[in-house]
Amino acid sequence: MKIATIFVFPSNQPDSNVISLRDEPHPEEYGTEASIEVKPHVNGDYHITYLEDQFGEEWMGRWDCHESEEYSIDHFHSPPNATHDNGMNRDYPPELPSVFSHVVVPWVNDRMRDILDGIRVSEATERLSEQVRLSIEIPE
Repeated sequence: MKIATIFVFPSNQPDSNVISLRDEPHPEEYGTEASIEVKPHVNGDYHITYLEDQFGEEWMGRWDCHESEEYSIDHFHSPPNATHDNGMNRDYPPELPSVFSHVVVPWVNDRMRDILDGIRVSEATERLSEQVRLSIEIPE
């Protein structure tokens, strides 16, 4: 994970820390931006949201630690839209910095690797398609 900027309590999200990720793993043609928003609460609860902007469409996952009637205190809301209904019970380390470094960062790194692998597969497929097309063209 490569960080571009960190904003502590930005004006549009005054209770959060927002980490913008560098765009190398998110080339413009495959999605434009990615960030992580960390909302810690004084009682120990938190919400951590990974968010991608894919051509204006949001793709996100969310790690939560708070009381819930439907889920354990530690739970995860899965991509692509991290809605309340798609939560899954989890067991996180007891402190937020450990959750971030041992749970969130590896997950984001895997996501970035998946994006890059998708780009590589897509580019390889395009090259192969072009080679096949050229090999079967009939000269005039």
